[in-house]
Amino acid sequence: MLVLLTNDGTGTVVDIGPEIQQAICNRLGIPFSGEGSGWMWKDDETVAGQFCGDPTSSTGCSTWSYNLRTKALAGPIGPGANNGKGRGGTVAFWLGNYNQPAQFQGAYDSNGYHSIDGAVGDVFANGDVLYLKTYQQNILGMQRVRGTSVVQDVPTVGQIQNVVVRGNVGLWLDFGTRQLESIGAPKPLPIANYDHPGSFASDATGRLWICDGQEGLLLRAWDIPVGRWLSRDGFNYWQDAVSLANGKIRVVSSENQGETEGMQRVFDVDPLTGDYTLNGVAANAPLISLLDGSPATLPNIAPPAVVHTNPGTAVVRADNEDTTEMLVIIGALALLWYYWSETT
Repeated sequence: MLVLLTNDGTGTVVDIGPEIQQAICNRLGIPFSGEGSGWMWKDDETVAGQFCGDPTSSTGCSTWSYNLRTKALAGPIGPGANNGKGRGGTVAFWLGNYNQPAQFQGAYDSNGYHSIDGAVGDVFANGDVLYLKTYQQNILGMQRVRGTSVVQDVPTVGQIQNVVVRGNVGLWLDFGTRQLESIGAPKPLPIANYDHPGSFASDATGRLWICDGQEGLLLRAWDIPVGRWLSRDGFNYWQDAVSLANGKIRVVSSENQGETEGMQRVFDVDPLTGDYTLNGVAANAPLISLLDGSPATLPNIAPPAVVHTNPGTAVVRADNEDTTEMLVIIGALALLWYYWSETT
């Protein structure tokens, strides 16, 4: 099932999987069949992902994009993928099946770039892709690719984990420094036990907050050692965050790993006050020090200047821009690339 999460903050979902599935089957000239996985945003109104059940593909799977407004289907982009990321009109995939044609082995994207050794990190708002130089990380570092050209070398001290890009800012954990590192903004303040990379978004003042799902659901400030616990019940999977036009941050998660319908949690949080709603029900999350757990206050100073993570964002996921009525992908949906290896 591929569902969209509505913009009203209640956790309501709409199943659009059959619509996309039927369009792909029509293009392939086969009866309604197969299944999709790993769908993500390519741009404000286009999703991209994998369809399995393609009789024309050597893997049995293929990657496609679908415009939710115009119903335009594009593809196949490639013969399936094990994971992928998208944004800014670009979708990038990684295929680990080395029995496939050379042009699709390793990392490839919708702009025509290909690296047989590389791996997908994440995609910037302008469509640039941050690639790891090698999937095995026997060569350290990343490269920012625009179109088919490398435009920036991004060094790392050691191997890295969990690359997350929002807007023009990238975040990851570097095992060489044992700290969070970044591109496009000053690195986050190191905080013992809370240096876990995750989605991030900005509040009304421009301060960035990281969604840390390691021990629950925590919003921690980027530049000072404070945070707000939204949940500590152990049932918040596949977290994501986005800046809303009203200055709040929307955090979404699922109560189970399968992200079945009815399990979605939508937190609309004002990080400045701690006031939030969970699927429309009001509550408050106190600000605490992440050094000793004591009550804390936000300093009355301007945060470091940062690039907006989501220019024009209205109410969708942190990897989308400007869709005041657009629905948002969540679930086994946009994040199911975890399971792609079972189908490719």
